[in-house]
Amino acid sequence: MTDNKNLLLRNKATIVYSISLAFLLFLLKWLELRFIIFDRSFEIYIGFIAVIFTALGIWLALKLSKPKIETVVVEKEVYVNRNENFVLDTSLVSQLELSKRELEILSLLAQGHSNQEIAAKLFVSLSTVKTHIQNLFEKLEVKRRTQAIEKGLEPLAAQIFQQGNDDPAKEAAKYINEQVKDAKEALQGARDIIAEWISENQEARKHIRELFWKDGIIASSVIKSKTETEKAQKFKDYFDWSEPIRKTPSHRLLAMRRAENEGIISLDISPSEELALQVLGRQFIKSTRPAAEQVSLAIKDSYKRLLKPSMETEVRLESKGQADAEAREGGSVGNA
Repeated sequence: MTDNKNLLLRNKATIVYSISLAFLLFLLKWLELRFIIFDRSFEIYIGFIAVIFTALGIWLALKLSKPKIETVVVEKEVYVNRNENFVLDTSLVSQLELSKRELEILSLLAQGHSNQEIAAKLFVSLSTVKTHIQNLFEKLEVKRRTQAIEKGLEPLAAQIFQQGNDDPAKEAAKYINEQVKDAKEALQGARDIIAEWISENQEARKHIRELFWKDGIIASSVIKSKTETEKAQKFKDYFDWSEPIRKTPSHRLLAMRRAENEGIISLDISPSEELALQVLGRQFIKSTRPAAEQVSLAIKDSYKRLLKPSMETEVRLESKGQADAEAREGGSVGNA
């Protein structure tokens, strides 16, 4: 211990000198750093800002590149009490292979509920209800045509469709039997078959599809019970709106679709019925004989019952796809 003290005393001057030298060296480096900062302050600030913006750019890139979360509509199983007047034909259900959800919707339709009311009762979106209803109609119409064919009315339908000189009423009387009670029922069955033929005709579908895009009008109307609700106010511009579907901006179409799905408005997409019937008449009416009148009735039935709902669904799906794509670029539906 004494030796260490003596060693420190003997080297005291050297130690003090070393500490002083180290302090002076630190002071010189500090002064040099200050000089660099003051002398190069502009470059340092620019570099600092560049680092901030680089970090911000990386953050935004990561944010935008994240996959969008898809909203999935989950249908909740709800048991609905049927109206006493609604009688379920179990044999028909079995033949048509109706699902449980389709039966619930059919029951509510029979009770007079609107699409929006059905969606609210079953806790599903309006588009889901419309899809089920379309499936129901397709199944029911197939049955209607099948019944007419089973009654042996297809030859009568073919004869009327040719629009020859034969009197349809007299020809229909020949088909009266145990299944067909009178000529009126025979003519109705024949028209049902002709309506299906028209609906399945690819040229007719092409013409009506083109008409929907060329002259189709998208029209919205508010559901009266929702007019005063707070949620409805953000869609008030579409409470009573109409414009050509081919000119509808993407953002507007998507907004109207959201309003419809939330049960605020109802949407219809179609051209003038008169125009559609003229297009089909030019293709299928071949004479002015009495049979042509029956074909004309079948054309009207085919358009209202089969072609219009089918074409509206096609246009809805296609316009929605276009709108989703064009929303990122700007544009109007139908311009693609």
